[in-house]
Amino acid sequence: DLSGKDLTGTILKGANLTGANLSGVDLSGKDLTWTILTNTTLENTILTNTNLNCVGNPVCSVLDLNNMMLVDSNLVYANLDGVNLKDKDLTGANLSGVDLSGKDLTGTILKGANLTDANLSGVDLSGKDLTNANLSGVDISDKDFTGTILIGANLTDAVLPSDYSLSEKNFQKTIFDGINLSGKDISESSLWDTSFKNTNLKNTNLSFADLRASDLTEVKSLAGSDLSNASFLLANLSGVNLTDVILEGTNFFKTDLSGVDFTVTSKAPYQGTIFREANLSNSNFEGVTLSP
Repeated sequence: DLSGKDLTGTILKGANLTGANLSGVDLSGKDLTWTILTNTTLENTILTNTNLNCVGNPVCSVLDLNNMMLVDSNLVYANLDGVNLKDKDLTGANLSGVDLSGKDLTGTILKGANLTDANLSGVDLSGKDLTNANLSGVDISDKDFTGTILIGANLTDAVLPSDYSLSEKNFQKTIFDGINLSGKDISESSLWDTSFKNTNLKNTNLSFADLRASDLTEVKSLAGSDLSNASFLLANLSGVNLTDVILEGTNFFKTDLSGVDFTVTSKAPYQGTIFREANLSNSNFEGVTLSP
């Protein structure tokens, strides 16, 4: 049992660590090329800049990682060349900066994984459960996201596929910070407590979307968006620019609309729009038609 041990200066290259418990061990910078890690436990093990290269060794690449525990492991910039990650549980693993290009991730669990700046070229993410995964800064514009789950995912500054459908999706607590969603169809999607800091939502279709408890105060633009029949229960739109925004059947129940200028919205009547218990302090409705 090597859990928690100080292995500073220990040479592990090519070592046989079958069945070893390396939980919590700092292996950062270690050269583990061709090291046998069959049934090894690496939970909370630090593998920053660790070389796990298995190229040319069919034993370690195919067999050694089959039962290795990688949950919550730190693999920042680790060398995984030749390592088989198929069917691995990488829940909560930090894969920041890791080259995963061409990897077969069939059956691989990536919930809560940190994929910041990871190279995902040639990786199939369709149908993947990326709940709470961190994809910030990742170019995923060429990915097929059919059936992919992005609930709570961090998509800050990520580049999404131009043809990716955002409508009728569950994006609860998803982070869209810095993303250009202008002109996108996000209608009928669940956007509870979603973050839109510096997000471009200009001319976006948000009709029938549920944005309860979401904060849009730092949105880059909401101009021209269709908010008809959308719900903003408990949301914060304080001071948001609603130029040419469509409001029809919109639910602003208990929404913070303080300082909002409604005179610049679309000239269509606010038919069916609900302002019950909303914060309308310093809001401007001069000349606006409020139909029942």
